[in-house]
Amino acid sequence: MPNVYYEDSRLVVDLHQLLVDEAKILLIQQLDMLPTNIKEVKVIHGFNHGNALLDMLKKDFKHKRISQRYRGMNKGITIFYLK
Repeated sequence: MPNVYYEDSRLVVDLHQLLVDEAKILLIQQLDMLPTNIKEVKVIHGFNHGNALLDMLKKDFKHKRISQRYRGMNKGITIFYLK
């Protein structure tokens, strides 16, 4: 079961142990339901057990609310900045 929660003023979605298709569906659902005052989503996808989720987030995943993506020092996390 994925872990979805708020941390300060951003949504955190932990995709560990999800398949790519499951992760994509969950993210779409969460972004569709997200209040407009939330402008940041932290997506925890992991890095040590393969890159399938990371690749999906970098190459395939699109949503009308995402204005920018950011990957910092932690290769297992992607930040979405929202419109």
